Amino acid sequence: MRVIYPVGKEALLRGQIDLMTDTIKAQLVGAYTYQPADADVDDLVDLVGAPLIVSVTDVAGGIALCADLVYVDLGGNTVTGIVFYQDAGPLIAYTNQRADTVPINVVPNGADVTFSFDFLLKI
Repeated sequence: MRVIYPVGKEALLRGQIDLMTDTIKAQLVGAYTYQPADADVDDLVDLVGAPLIVSVTDVAGGIALCADLVYVDLGGNTVTGIVFYQDAGPLIAYTNQRADTVPINVVPNGADVTFSFDFLLKI
Protein backbone atom coordinates (compact mmCIF):
# COMPACT_ATOMS: atom_id res chain seq x y z
CA MET A 1 0.00 0.00 0.00
CA ARG A 2 1.22 3.46 -0.92
CA VAL A 3 -1.16 6.20 0.11
CA ILE A 4 -1.26 9.94 0.64
CA TYR A 5 -2.98 10.95 3.88
CA PRO A 6 -6.10 13.11 3.34
CA VAL A 7 -4.58 15.87 5.51
CA GLY A 8 -1.43 15.68 3.38
CA LYS A 9 -3.42 15.91 0.15
CA GLU A 10 -5.21 19.00 1.41
CA ALA A 11 -1.95 20.66 2.51
CA LEU A 12 -0.33 19.89 -0.86
CA LEU A 13 -3.33 21.24 -2.78
CA ARG A 14 -3.41 24.41 -0.66
CA GLY A 15 0.30 25.01 -1.23
CA GLN A 16 1.09 24.54 2.46
CA ILE A 17 3.76 21.92 1.71
CA ASP A 18 6.67 22.53 -0.64
CA LEU A 19 8.45 19.21 -0.99
CA MET A 20 11.58 20.83 -2.41
CA THR A 21 12.10 23.46 0.32
CA ASP A 22 10.28 22.26 3.45
CA THR A 23 11.83 19.80 5.88
CA ILE A 24 10.25 16.44 5.09
CA LYS A 25 10.92 13.55 7.47
CA ALA A 26 10.56 9.78 7.31
CA GLN A 27 9.55 7.80 10.39
CA LEU A 28 9.79 4.02 10.46
CA VAL A 29 6.86 2.23 12.09
CA GLY A 30 6.25 -1.29 13.31
CA ALA A 31 2.77 -2.41 14.38
CA TYR A 32 1.10 0.65 12.86
CA THR A 33 -1.92 0.39 10.58
CA TYR A 34 -2.69 3.25 8.20
CA GLN A 35 -5.72 5.27 9.27
CA PRO A 36 -7.06 7.99 6.92
CA ALA A 37 -7.94 10.20 9.92
CA ASP A 38 -4.34 10.26 11.22
CA ALA A 39 -3.02 13.80 10.90
CA ASP A 40 0.34 14.15 12.65
CA VAL A 41 3.17 12.20 14.25
CA ASP A 42 1.31 12.01 17.57
CA ASP A 43 -1.20 9.70 15.84
CA LEU A 44 1.46 7.12 15.01
CA VAL A 45 2.22 4.08 17.16
CA ASP A 46 5.20 1.74 17.44
CA LEU A 47 7.82 4.18 16.12
CA VAL A 48 11.11 2.52 15.22
CA GLY A 49 14.29 4.58 15.39
CA ALA A 50 14.54 8.32 15.00
CA PRO A 51 13.06 10.10 11.99
CA LEU A 52 15.35 11.05 9.11
CA ILE A 53 15.24 14.16 6.98
CA VAL A 54 14.30 13.20 3.43
CA SER A 55 16.30 14.66 0.57
CA VAL A 56 13.68 15.35 -2.10
CA THR A 57 15.68 15.46 -5.32
CA ASP A 58 13.05 16.43 -7.89
CA VAL A 59 9.37 17.21 -8.30
CA ALA A 60 8.10 16.98 -11.87
CA GLY A 61 5.13 15.55 -13.72
CA GLY A 62 3.23 14.80 -10.52
CA ILE A 63 6.06 12.67 -9.10
CA ALA A 64 8.36 13.51 -6.20
CA LEU A 65 11.70 11.69 -6.11
CA CYS A 66 13.97 11.31 -3.11
CA ALA A 67 17.40 9.99 -2.21
CA ASP A 68 17.83 6.70 -0.37
CA LEU A 69 17.14 6.73 3.36
CA VAL A 70 19.95 5.27 5.46
CA TYR A 71 19.19 4.47 9.09
CA VAL A 72 22.48 4.00 10.97
CA ASP A 73 22.76 1.34 13.68
CA LEU A 74 19.02 0.68 13.59
CA GLY A 75 17.55 -1.23 16.49
CA GLY A 76 14.06 -1.74 17.85
CA ASN A 77 10.93 -3.51 16.73
CA THR A 78 10.33 -4.97 13.27
CA VAL A 79 9.81 -2.28 10.63
CA THR A 80 6.66 -2.75 8.53
CA GLY A 81 6.16 0.72 7.10
CA ILE A 82 7.41 4.27 6.59
CA VAL A 83 5.48 7.48 7.21
CA PHE A 84 6.53 10.72 5.52
CA TYR A 85 5.54 14.02 7.07
CA GLN A 86 6.28 17.72 7.04
CA ASP A 87 8.38 18.69 10.07
CA ALA A 88 5.98 20.22 12.62
CA GLY A 89 3.22 19.65 10.07
CA PRO A 90 0.86 17.07 8.68
CA LEU A 91 1.45 13.48 7.72
CA ILE A 92 1.98 13.26 3.96
CA ALA A 93 2.32 9.65 2.86
CA TYR A 94 2.57 6.08 4.09
CA THR A 95 4.01 2.98 2.48
CA ASN A 96 4.27 -0.58 3.70
CA GLN A 97 5.88 -1.96 0.56
CA ARG A 98 9.17 -1.75 -1.27
CA ALA A 99 9.51 -0.36 -4.79
CA ASP A 100 8.95 -3.91 -6.14
CA THR A 101 5.68 -4.12 -4.12
CA VAL A 102 7.10 -6.68 -1.66
CA PRO A 103 5.89 -5.84 1.88
CA ILE A 104 8.41 -4.10 4.13
CA ASN A 105 9.53 -6.47 6.87
CA VAL A 106 12.89 -5.51 8.37
CA VAL A 107 14.09 -6.90 11.68
CA PRO A 108 16.64 -4.36 13.00
CA ASN A 109 19.82 -5.87 14.41
CA GLY A 110 21.93 -2.78 15.08
CA ALA A 111 23.28 -2.60 11.53
CA ASP A 112 22.64 0.12 8.97
CA VAL A 113 19.42 -0.22 6.94
CA THR A 114 18.86 1.47 3.56
CA PHE A 115 15.49 2.10 1.96
CA SER A 116 15.41 2.97 -1.75
CA PHE A 117 12.39 4.33 -3.60
CA ASP A 118 11.35 4.58 -7.22
CA PHE A 119 9.37 7.64 -6.05
CA LEU A 120 8.46 9.35 -2.80
CA LEU A 121 4.92 10.07 -3.90
CA LYS A 122 2.91 10.29 -7.08
CA ILE A 123 -0.11 12.49 -7.61
